Amino acid sequence: EKPDFVHIQGNEAPVPIDIHWVSVESDSEIKLMYKGYSGIDFAAYHIYRETPTGSGNWQAISRTEFVDDTLFIDQNLNTRQNSYCYKVTVVNQCGEESLLAASPRHCSIELQATAEPDRNLLAWNNYVGWQVAAYELYRVQSYSKANVQLLATVPGFVQSYIDSSAICVNNYHYRIKAIGLEEGQVSWSDTTTAVSSQSQPVEPSEIFRVTVVDNRAIQLEWLPFDDREAEVIYIEKKSNKENSWSIAGKVSPGTLSFTDTLVDVSREAYSYRLHAVDSCGGSYPYSNVAASILLDLKPITGGSELFWTAYQGWELGVSRYEIEIFDETLGIWKILAVVQGGDTLYTDDSMALNQANMCYRIRAYEQGGNNASSLSNEVCRPVVPDLYAPNAFTPNLDNINDEFYLEGLYITEFHLRIFNQWGQLVFESRNLEEAWDGTFNGRAVPEGVYVYVARGKGFHDIPFEIAGTVSLIR
Repeated sequence: EKPDFVHIQGNEAPVPIDIHWVSVESDSEIKLMYKGYSGIDFAAYHIYRETPTGSGNWQAISRTEFVDDTLFIDQNLNTRQNSYCYKVTVVNQCGEESLLAASPRHCSIELQATAEPDRNLLAWNNYVGWQVAAYELYRVQSYSKANVQLLATVPGFVQSYIDSSAICVNNYHYRIKAIGLEEGQVSWSDTTTAVSSQSQPVEPSEIFRVTVVDNRAIQLEWLPFDDREAEVIYIEKKSNKENSWSIAGKVSPGTLSFTDTLVDVSREAYSYRLHAVDSCGGSYPYSNVAASILLDLKPITGGSELFWTAYQGWELGVSRYEIEIFDETLGIWKILAVVQGGDTLYTDDSMALNQANMCYRIRAYEQGGNNASSLSNEVCRPVVPDLYAPNAFTPNLDNINDEFYLEGLYITEFHLRIFNQWGQLVFESRNLEEAWDGTFNGRAVPEGVYVYVARGKGFHDIPFEIAGTVSLIR
C-alpha cells in the first residue's frame, strides 16, 4: 500500500523567533518570554546573550528541545550594574537554524539612582525590543510586586526622573516598569537604592524681640526659618534662677510669634531660644538666645533707685534705654530719662509728679539690625509725705524771705499751727500753700522763736507729724 502523503523537508532556515519581553527578576536573574515555534519540524531553541552588551558578540547560553518551553531564566548576573541583551533562534530537524542577525534583540532595563539634598535623581536605559508607551516609576521594598508605591508615570521617550519627595534621610528603593504598545508587553527593571541626604538651613532663625506685655506675659517674635520647611517650632525657656531649658510651647510653621503667660515678670527675667523639627524628624540649629528685662526698685530718701538686667539677644547690643514714668493724672507713660545701652542703673530724685504711686518701666532699643525695642516689667512704690520747714524768716517787707511756709509733696490733708513762747496760737492753716506773714490779729508779732506743729495725711492715708521752731527776725 502507498502512504496517504509524502512529507519532504527542505533545508531553508526557519523564521526568526520573536521575544515577548525581557524582565529583571532579581539582582542576579533575568526572565525571558518568547514566542513558540509553529512549524512541525522543530528541533530546539537556542538562547543567546550579547557579551558584553553593545559589542555585537553573541554567546549561546542555553538550549532547549521542548517546543512549549518558551520561558527562560538567566542566572548569575549583575543586574544592578548592567543591562543584558538577548536573542532567540530556532533549529529545525534538518539542523537549519534561524538567522541570528535577523532575530529581534531585546535588552533589559538597568536603573540608577543618585542622591542629592532633598531629592533623588533616577536614570535608566530605554527598553530595547519594542516601542515603550510609558514608564511607571515605583518605590519598592524588594523585587516583590506587593507593597509598591507608584510615584509617577512618564512617556516612553523619557529616561530620567527627579523624586523631589525624598526629603528625609533614608534608604529609598526604586524600580520601574516599561509598558509597550501591545498587550502583554511589560518589562521590569532592577531595583536601585539611594540614601537621600537632607539639606541644612543656611542659618537658624533669629529672635528679634522678647518683650514684656501688659506687665504679665512675655511675647517673642522671630524671623522665618530658612530653606527647609519646618513641621513644628519649639520654644524653649529658662529663668535667671534656672540652669536647664524647658519647653514653653510649640507652634506650627509660618507662626512668627508666641506669648508666654506662664511667667512671673516681676520676679524673674526669662531667656528664650527656638528650634524647629521637620517632617523627617530632623532638627534645625538653635536660634539666638534672647532675654527679657527685669526691672527692680529700691526706695531712697527723696526718690527711687532703679536697676535692671540688660536685654540680651541683639547682635549689636542695646543702643539706649529709656526710663519711663507713669503720669496718673494724664493716664500715660512719659519718658523720664535716657541712658546709654551699657547702663543698667538710674536714680530718680526729680519728684516730678505729685501722685500716689511712682511707677517705672524700661524700654530698650536695638543698636542697628531690625531697630526693635523691648519693654521691661513695671515697678511701683507708694509715695510718703515729704515736708520741709525753714528755720528762720524776715518779715520786713523787702520781698526776700518775708513769709514762713512749709514745702511738701504727696500730701492730701494738712493742718499747721504756730505758737508763741507762752503757748498762744498765733497762726493756723489747713492749706499747705498758705504762708504766715508774721502777724497776729493784724499786728506784727515781736521777734523771737516760735513753735510750729504740722499734722496730716499723705496718699494711701499715711499720717505724718512734723514739729520744730522758727526764728522770726525783723
